[in-house]
Amino acid sequence: MINRYTNNFKNYKQYLQALIYHFKLIFSIILCLISTFGSLFALDDKEYAGNWFSKIHPLNVGFYVHQINLAKDKFYFSRLSYNKYKKWEETRFTGFVESASNGYILKSKMCAVYGSTKLGDKWALIRVFDCEYIQFSLAKIGNNTLELLPDSNLEGDEHFQKWTPFQKDIYQSIVIRTNGFKFTSWGPNIFKIQKGAKAHIIKPKTGEKINVSIVENAETTGVFQDDQGRIEVGDVLIVENKERKSDLF
Repeated sequence: MINRYTNNFKNYKQYLQALIYHFKLIFSIILCLISTFGSLFALDDKEYAGNWFSKIHPLNVGFYVHQINLAKDKFYFSRLSYNKYKKWEETRFTGFVESASNGYILKSKMCAVYGSTKLGDKWALIRVFDCEYIQFSLAKIGNNTLELLPDSNLEGDEHFQKWTPFQKDIYQSIVIRTNGFKFTSWGPNIFKIQKGAKAHIIKPKTGEKINVSIVENAETTGVFQDDQGRIEVGDVLIVENKERKSDLF
């Protein structure tokens, strides 16, 4: 009887040791896969992450422009439009990013429209709308160029470009209005600009860089100045901020 229990105990001990060994082996394989694919996704993120802007599209009574901000597994897509009758509106989509065979799928979660009669004033919430059924396909089609394809709920595709690789505390925006030496630029990170930040303009057609000064910033728009009045609508503004402790949008 004692021998039988002793043998059973030995068999149980051997079984437990084998189970632990296989568990360690499987765990090691999982860690290896996570490390491998994590690196691959990190490389993709470096290509896609950051601020992307469309060209400015003129309308009979105004214009509109799009931007998309990609960070980790989230996106922030917005449209700024100006109509001389309705004035300024900013439509914002936020949601999650999922990988796809040829790029990414952007799935909307929260959407809202904001308005203002004067650019630079605080945006006022006009309405919130259901948008969980809206999604976009995003693919890289060239050097620093993305193509955004909406589903059947929206019309038309859009091309985006960015003018500097994604780096923490470096923000891009697009010039939407000029007035002599001063000009206004629009982008989702303008509210993060700190005192002492450095700013310069990139001319998209020539790549020329022009240092400019910061006058003021409020939410998604800011006023800047070039003492020689060389800035045009559609130019790209790059702001190099001081180091921040937060990694949020």
